Amino acid sequence: MINFFRKTRKKMADDNKPMKYMRYAIGEIVLVVIGILIALQINTWNNDRINKIREIEILTGLRDEFEYNLISIQKDFIRNNISVQYVDKIIAIIRSESFENNNEQLDSLLVNVGLFGSFDARKGFVQEIINSGKLDLLNNQKLKNQLTTWSGLLEDANEDIMFRNDNYTHILMPYLIKYFPLTNGDLYKDLSLYSKKYVVNKLSKSPFKANFDKINLMEFENVLWHHKHSQDFVLLNDLEIEAFIESTIKLIKEELKSN
Repeated sequence: MINFFRKTRKKMADDNKPMKYMRYAIGEIVLVVIGILIALQINTWNNDRINKIREIEILTGLRDEFEYNLISIQKDFIRNNISVQYVDKIIAIIRSESFENNNEQLDSLLVNVGLFGSFDARKGFVQEIINSGKLDLLNNQKLKNQLTTWSGLLEDANEDIMFRNDNYTHILMPYLIKYFPLTNGDLYKDLSLYSKKYVVNKLSKSPFKANFDKINLMEFENVLWHHKHSQDFVLLNDLEIEAFIESTIKLIKEELKSN
């Protein structure tokens, strides 16, 4: 096409000999400029197309990762909430007049107090796109802001998880070990919320008895309450993280739909 215009222009220029060279030169410049603009437009269109494909791939990966995390945090909340409910039940027994007559119930409750959850988010894909600079391929600024605050939210929540774990390991467990035959917990342990395949090798009932005579009930209640108090903050974080994940998934799906 360009060669056709070039021949036509040259013929027209030949009809006016004094202006022939100038017309020809200007025409060449115009053709070069047009060619460059067309090439730039094609290159821009091609880059936009490639970036759009990459953006869809990133959005799909983000959706899959956050949907996995949503299921995980919901399971975590269930475990932590159950743990708190067992603490409430033990405290109710402590305050009753039949504390020493609830051996079996205490055995079943005490083991489940420790079956709490610790949310471990899958965040490799988010970190990869941030570290590689691929975050700029996303057009939704609100979504980009969400992704950059994700790590900080998890770090804040992890502080409460570590505090809860330390309290359970260094305060509650030493107290329970001192006064109760904790191996009886095997008779009531249910790990189905953690794994459908693992089968607990349950021990027989312990020959030892709880040392009720030496238990200070107020101290026992306080130790349990402190664990519950720590769990309450973990549960609050679980709910905050769940809401954050749900809003992030909504933004991702909206972007995928628009593309």
